[in-house]
Amino acid sequence: MFAEVGSLPNLIETLQSADDAEIEAARPLAYVLLTGLTTFSQIADAFAGYRNAAGIAGLTVFADNLMVRILFPAFVIAFMRSADNAASLVAVCSALSGTILPLKDQLDQLAALSADELTARLSNLDQLPPSRQNSVRRMIESARVTPTDNGADEPDR
Repeated sequence: MFAEVGSLPNLIETLQSADDAEIEAARPLAYVLLTGLTTFSQIADAFAGYRNAAGIAGLTVFADNLMVRILFPAFVIAFMRSADNAASLVAVCSALSGTILPLKDQLDQLAALSADELTARLSNLDQLPPSRQNSVRRMIESARVTPTDNGADEPDR
């Protein structure tokens, strides 16, 4: 399946044949999918306490790659051209948008706080078991050193 959809020649053909509406529809889905899965991987790593806990840590390498950011919407377009695949992709993006991306936003806000502000915000953290405390701290730390740059080129979600 991936070889059919994700091969470079197919992605190039998909971009060449895509109309403006397909490209505009694919951009936010590509953002949600790439950012959401990368964030999910980082959260899973933080909870587990080791790298690649979800088995998709390789995505974090691609998240900052300009070529991936250019071609990923083409992958989404190619995937969306199948009704079955489109429904699955929309369901995954909906789940990521509803759960993972809001958590990412909260982690980013916590990561931006000073040490004193963070301590005040997490005043009840010591009520959790030590393993959960460590997971929360690792999640916040992963937000501080995230490999993705979700700055000016972030489309509307």
